[in-house]
Amino acid sequence: MKEPIKFRQKKIKNEFISLYLEIYYKGIRKYDFLNWYIKANPTNSDERENNTPAVAAVTAINTRI
Repeated sequence: MKEPIKFRQKKIKNEFISLYLEIYYKGIRKYDFLNWYIKANPTNSDERENNTPAVAAVTAINTRI
């Protein structure tokens, strides 16, 4: 059986990654874009700090699913 909800990521322009949900229910697949963007390759501590809340939220939610 397929997992009903998965976190996915998609590379977008300007070296960012968009985080979104892939929802599979009753044979229908839907996507819910969360408008969460993280830097693909953070180069300094400010960029890493900006990524931390989004990554932590995804990890916390993903462990509950």
